[in-house]
Amino acid sequence: MNQSELYELGLKLSTKLRDKILELGATKMNDVQLLRNAISIPTGFDLHYGMFLPTINGQGTDEQKDEWLPKVTPQPAMPREAAPGPAH
Repeated sequence: MNQSELYELGLKLSTKLRDKILELGATKMNDVQLLRNAISIPTGFDLHYGMFLPTINGQGTDEQKDEWLPKVTPQPAMPREAAPGPAH
C-alpha cells in the first residue's frame, strides 16, 4: 500500500472510529482507547487520544480541564428532534 492509500484508509478508519465512539456513547478514556486499539494502522486520532487528552487529563489545571475536555471528548449525539433550530 502506498502512502496515499494508507492516508486515505487512515481517514476512513478514523471516521468510522469516531462514529462508533459516538454511537456507543463512549466518553471514558479507557473505552475510547479500547476502540482505538481495534485499528492497527496509524490514524489522525493517535495524536489526539494518545497525547493531547492524556496530557490535559493528567497535567491540566481544573480550569484547563473545564475548558478543553468538553470540546475534545466524544459526546453522545443529540437526537435531531432535540437539537436547537438554526439561529437567525
